[in-house]
Amino acid sequence: MKSRSKDKRGTDRVQANSVPRVTMRNLLDHSSFANLEYNRTKRPNGSWHYTLKKSTLSEIIGMETNLKEDNYDLTDIQIYAVARFLEKRNNVILDCVMTLRELAPTTNIDSQSRNVFTRVLNKYIRLILIKMGSRNWDIKILKDMVKRTLVVIKDFSGLDLQGANAKSIITNMKKRSFKYEADADDLQDSIM
Repeated sequence: MKSRSKDKRGTDRVQANSVPRVTMRNLLDHSSFANLEYNRTKRPNGSWHYTLKKSTLSEIIGMETNLKEDNYDLTDIQIYAVARFLEKRNNVILDCVMTLRELAPTTNIDSQSRNVFTRVLNKYIRLILIKMGSRNWDIKILKDMVKRTLVVIKDFSGLDLQGANAKSIITNMKKRSFKYEADADDLQDSIM
């Protein structure tokens, strides 16, 4: 059984792999989670059961939306919170991701190419959302990251989103995939 301890902020930490965990009481007090939406129901024993409302963007990038009560991964919750915020305040990222994701399966390209495209694109989106969910996150940073994300997505496709076709998107992606993977890893290292 994994032992748990508390860090200075009262956040649960799984010592076996040093993965930070956050409980619902931490969640409701954290500035990054101010826009998170949830349902709650009262159990027979009088305790409350919280369920996070689903996020379209979170689902698209492979997030687990049915998170277990009182066992939240801090990084994933930050991604989830920012994704919901984006859906409510600024849909440009969601629109771009949906456009590219919908285009890819419409051609006769092989499934391996689609998988690479999806993995690398999702990695970028997740890392950018992590950055926006960090300690320094505010509305100015949000707007800046939205702009940067649009640049990344458009460059990723190598084309304007308007009139782009999936075959050319995947062809350009395959040429650049190694560089993008390396850049994403560097970005992750700088964030963590």
